[in-house]
Amino acid sequence: MSVAVDRARIQAVCGGDDALAVELIGMLLEDAVPIVDALGDCLQSNDIAQVNELAHALKGIAGNVGAANLRDAAARLQTATAPDASSTRDVLAGELAIVGAALEDVRVTHRSWEARVAANAGIFAP
Repeated sequence: MSVAVDRARIQAVCGGDDALAVELIGMLLEDAVPIVDALGDCLQSNDIAQVNELAHALKGIAGNVGAANLRDAAARLQTATAPDASSTRDVLAGELAIVGAALEDVRVTHRSWEARVAANAGIFAP
């Protein structure tokens, strides 16, 4: 089973500070949600070059905090929209759906971690 956010990566990024980890994942969501919305709009309007640029941006911000599934999904979408790619609209729509599902997994993790921090349970406890 894969996880939405790599605990070791986010722990390293935030120095083991639970509250900071939750804040960073929240910031990822604040940045990623409008990007994913824009990806859908660009795909709908057939602006494949913009889809490629947005997928690249999403890949970077997801990777920074250890959201590996989202990063990987964005990378696949970026590859599928490269100038030399010949992906069909259906393939791109499928890749975008995977990005959306990965983003939802990050949301669920964020909510869970927020609740653990609020209950003083911590997210890095074994």
